[in-house]
Amino acid sequence: MRHPVAVFCPIAFVLFLGSGLPAMAGPLEDGAAAHARHDYAQALTSFREAADQGSPLAEDALGMMYDKGEGVERDSVASFVWFRKAAEAGDASGQYYVAVAYDEGRGVAQSYSTAAEWFRKAADQGNADAEASLANYYALGFGVPKDYALAESWARKAVAGGCRGADEMLSLITKLEAAKKEQLAAKNTQTAQARQAAPDASGLARMMCQMAIGGSDTPSSLTEEEKARAIDNCTRIEAAKANTKVHDGLKARDDKIRQKYLNENPH
Repeated sequence: MRHPVAVFCPIAFVLFLGSGLPAMAGPLEDGAAAHARHDYAQALTSFREAADQGSPLAEDALGMMYDKGEGVERDSVASFVWFRKAAEAGDASGQYYVAVAYDEGRGVAQSYSTAAEWFRKAADQGNADAEASLANYYALGFGVPKDYALAESWARKAVAGGCRGADEMLSLITKLEAAKKEQLAAKNTQTAQARQAAPDASGLARMMCQMAIGGSDTPSSLTEEEKARAIDNCTRIEAAKANTKVHDGLKARDDKIRQKYLNENPH
């Protein structure tokens, strides 16, 4: 079962109708204007023309229109292809949406590790959505090793980048990081206490072996040197058995602590 974990900051994806675009001339501006008046057929024509001229913005626009089914049948594969073109041209938005596609398995085989790579590319360019998504990935251990410190770092960048909702994520991540530290401290304390309370396996084993080999069942023909060697061999065997029991006991206790933490902090 897929569990998409990409983060969408609640900032509307407007097809490049920002303050800088109207000053531009050509098919990209024509496509944006057509899209604004819901003339999707003309928008598609203009954006395709701009995309043919190598515009990553137009490629992003086409990816979004195919994703939403604006003027065309919804087509997640075609949407992914256009986003991938923009992403490979170095466009941060295209890289983010390629990552989302891999995260959700939409138009391409689902892969958290590949999604993480594309989120990182977009995040390195300051894309707040990608920064928040990468923070979530590190917090949950999806596609990357779980790392609360890195999760917190990316969440702070997302907050600074204006991603609304990232502040709540940052608060949660810091709480999870604190809980992990408390769990680790408790585990280390309990391990130390358990080892301190555990009997000296070697000393106890040697005493038992001395009693056994010195008992009435020991052949009287054994020399003192042979008895000493027998005691040494017996001690090694019994100490190994005792240490195994202690190790198994500590492992069982650690497994209980780990399971309790996972139950309290589910992915």
